[in-house]
Amino acid sequence: MTENFGIKRGYCSRPAPDYYSDTSRPGAGEIIWQPEVYEVAARMARTLGRRHILDIGCGSGEKLAALYPEFQIIGVDFGGNLEHCREKYPFGQWLVADFEKAENLPLDEVILKDCVVICSDVIEHLVDPRSLLRLIACLLKHAPLALISTPERNLKEKGWLDNGPPLNPHHVREWSLNELSSFAESMGLSLAYAGLTITNNLRWQRSTILLGAKGATWPATNAAQNCFPPSVSPALYWFRVARKAFGEWRASLRSGLKSSSSAGAA
Repeated sequence: MTENFGIKRGYCSRPAPDYYSDTSRPGAGEIIWQPEVYEVAARMARTLGRRHILDIGCGSGEKLAALYPEFQIIGVDFGGNLEHCREKYPFGQWLVADFEKAENLPLDEVILKDCVVICSDVIEHLVDPRSLLRLIACLLKHAPLALISTPERNLKEKGWLDNGPPLNPHHVREWSLNELSSFAESMGLSLAYAGLTITNNLRWQRSTILLGAKGATWPATNAAQNCFPPSVSPALYWFRVARKAFGEWRASLRSGLKSSSSAGAA
């Protein structure tokens, strides 16, 4: 694949990812991925006086449904994930969309103005993510804010040395924070926040990217800005990246020495 959508030169993407069924994943109901994203969305909606949460790529719908009845919920997905949502959470509104083609949703302008948008860990599953960002940009003509999350490649298993494809067979590619921020801005999104969020409820480590893309009705107040997680300083970020890369290099070196020792003994 020649187009890497803002990712460093030499990175290899996966050409055809497996479909991700959020309802049948190992540990479903035990591990909660990106729990803070939905908390931030709820805080932001309260602060901005919005009554709807719109979740692009809602998966099983479990985290979105937990925000009801305080908020009216709208989930967007396709396949088995959406069938599960319609059956288990009939109080929600569930829409079908192909995120590599759809650039709009059948929602009234009045509803969109009342929405905080979530797009949590979706972009890494798409062969061509540009339509997804165009869709988000379209929604932000009316909605005040969209929260976009995805794994931070430099803070994952291989760290800065990771040249892809991702270890997760459902992922096409993974970005660093700077790469995704630049790519989002190149697609016309204006960022109110670019930082890190908690990856899951078991480790509570901030190793997932979180972008806050502001819309036409974004108020730019201190109260709204304070809804985002605390910022991570560039120095701390690069320290963590370097530590991850050094750990990967040391593990590779030990593996090589062990293999050489075994071959010599044979």
